[in-house]
Amino acid sequence: MFFDVGVVLILFFLFFLMLGNGGIWQGMIIAEIASHDFPEQWPDLITVLIQQFESAGNNEKLAYGSLKCLSLVAEHFSDHQIGALFPNLFPYVMKVAQSANMHVLVRSRALSIASQLIQLLGMMRLEFEKESDAMVTPMLPQTLNVILPILMQPIPSVDAECSLKMEALKVISSITRYFSKRISQFLPQILQSVMKSLVSEYDV
Repeated sequence: MFFDVGVVLILFFLFFLMLGNGGIWQGMIIAEIASHDFPEQWPDLITVLIQQFESAGNNEKLAYGSLKCLSLVAEHFSDHQIGALFPNLFPYVMKVAQSANMHVLVRSRALSIASQLIQLLGMMRLEFEKESDAMVTPMLPQTLNVILPILMQPIPSVDAECSLKMEALKVISSITRYFSKRISQFLPQILQSVMKSLVSEYDV
């Protein structure tokens, strides 16, 4: 019964977003419930939100709304819940961020969620270092394959949308802050990409 109520709340959130009414309070309700009941009482929450995102098709507002709801939910999770969340959600949002077919704001929101997940995993690492490292280490090559091409893309003008690059930098910053030893082997590759970006943008 609770699961059905949860699905209804998610659908209401997306419906209000499509109407242009924000849907923030519906998203906050979902997030607050999830912070207490995921994963024990609401094990399919992430699956439902991903299904809503994938069903959006070419509806950019619905796609963005689904990720916005995911972001609100992620903000309310504790470091003790990240173990059930990270292995499935992190690779998925990175896949979304990599998709050139998605609107830049949708991809930016996906990277924002990725940063939140890394930060939660970093908090978990204070108590469970080995477990946290074991979760993040296999993800690093895929993550850099997504992030570095974004950083290397030149910004065409001063009025261009820069949110995607900003969120990509936040992901790198979060990983470096909490998992510096794990990412150290990739630093030359990261610095090379950043330098190429600066040269292409400012014609140094």
